[in-house]
Amino acid sequence: MTVLLPSDITIAEVQQPTDARIDEAAALTDALQEAGERANINLRMLTPPVVRGVDGRELRLMRAIIKASWLCAGVTYVATDAHGALAGYSQWIPPGRDLFDS
Repeated sequence: MTVLLPSDITIAEVQQPTDARIDEAAALTDALQEAGERANINLRMLTPPVVRGVDGRELRLMRAIIKASWLCAGVTYVATDAHGALAGYSQWIPPGRDLFDS
C-alpha cells in the first residue's frame, strides 16, 4: 500500500516528548473521538473503558495513558507539518510489554 503525504508532513520517532506535545496528542485523540461520534463512528470502543468519564476527567486520563505509553512501555511516531504542529501520531507497545509493567 502506498500512502502519499502532503509535502510538508514529516514523520519521526519521538522518545522524549515535551508536556506540550503530550497535551497535543491527547487533544487530538479527544477531537477525533468527538468527530467520529458526530459521523456516527464509535471510536470510543477503541478506548479503554477506564478513560471514559465526564467533566474533563476523560481528557486527563487519556493524557496519562498517552504519556505512560510514550515514556515507559511504547514506541511513538509523530507526524508534524512544516511549522512543527502535530498532524497525527501512532503509538504501539512491543510484544511482551504492558502499559503498566514498569
